[in-house]
Amino acid sequence: MNLREWASNSQKFLKCIPKEDQANREKLKVLGLTWTIKDDTLTVNSARNDNMSPVTKREVLQRVASVFDPLGFFTPVTLRTKLFLQMLWNKKMEWDEQLTEKDIQQWKEISFDLDEIQEYHIPRAIGLPGTVTFRLLCFCDASTKAYASAVYLHQLREDNLCKIDLLFSKTRLVPNKKITLPRLELLAVVIGVRCIDFVKKQLKLPICETILWTDSQCVLHWIGSKKPLATFVDNRIKEIRQQQDIQFQYVYTKENPADIASRGTTVSLLKENSQWGHGPSWLTKHRTEWPSWDPHNISVDNVQESVGKFRNLPCY
Repeated sequence: MNLREWASNSQKFLKCIPKEDQANREKLKVLGLTWTIKDDTLTVNSARNDNMSPVTKREVLQRVASVFDPLGFFTPVTLRTKLFLQMLWNKKMEWDEQLTEKDIQQWKEISFDLDEIQEYHIPRAIGLPGTVTFRLLCFCDASTKAYASAVYLHQLREDNLCKIDLLFSKTRLVPNKKITLPRLELLAVVIGVRCIDFVKKQLKLPICETILWTDSQCVLHWIGSKKPLATFVDNRIKEIRQQQDIQFQYVYTKENPADIASRGTTVSLLKENSQWGHGPSWLTKHRTEWPSWDPHNISVDNVQESVGKFRNLPCY
């Protein structure tokens, strides 16, 4: 069998391959994503839907399922589609029942945003040449809509060149059953721990340090507590504690990139937000300058931020 359709962004490699065996295309499908060879970028595929009327729950689900984003680069955008579909389920609409005019208008805005995903190009290669120190960094957050986690790879070279890139993210919708915000923040940390474990196994890199940040001091106290906890909390704290090599730290909400994924946003706003793709700016500083959490030192700012998140929510 003669292997054909060779493609590479390296001209040096292609010189070793006969012209007739090379792929004569600028873009290729690779593991469900579109690879632009010249720019060496990846694009998430999303089937376009030009026929917007009539719109039914079945058509909405088909559109939502057409977005293939296995690494979760666009979870802040696709969250809006999941919330919309959840709303249709709560209305108990039939599969082929036409949506109301108000719902159709909202869906048009969301669907247009899904089309914009294909215009967003993600660099395929993120590695640094030379001797590099690797760290895995995870941020977790929860809102009244969803809870999320985002995992980043921090690379530091000998000459102090630093690079941080988003590797993987995950969001889950808040169930209809009422759950307090501290418990949702705990669920966010649980999926964060699972995401870290998954990424570690896939990367197979010598990770020197693993840190997980959350903006919930309540969850951090639970993790460090030796007192008896409620069954719901205790079961999840046990799973979190199984990962003994993870450091748990506090981060302000405004510096938490997972906050974007737990609330949802548009593609245009996501493009402007460098924090989502590369984490907070202080990650580029020396490791000793990163913020650290002291459970015995609760500042006024931390208290005010916690009060703002808990206001108008049921007490634990």
